[in-house]
Amino acid sequence: MLTLFRWCVVRIEFPTTRTELNAVFDIFDRHRTGEINYSEFMEALRPERPVLLPFKLFSQLWQLLSAR
Repeated sequence: MLTLFRWCVVRIEFPTTRTELNAVFDIFDRHRTGEINYSEFMEALRPERPVLLPFKLFSQLWQLLSAR
């Protein structure tokens, strides 16, 4: 799943590093299962949760993953 996540971010050409991608993945993977399920993804996007990453990244990831 982390590999797919990295691929998605690279595909949208979001400037980042592998370390940052791992940190972002960990934000989404709250249960530390190595996978991001729908509820974890949606929880990370909730407005009342402190946003740690730019909204642009979230919206682009959402569009890309929704298309799959």
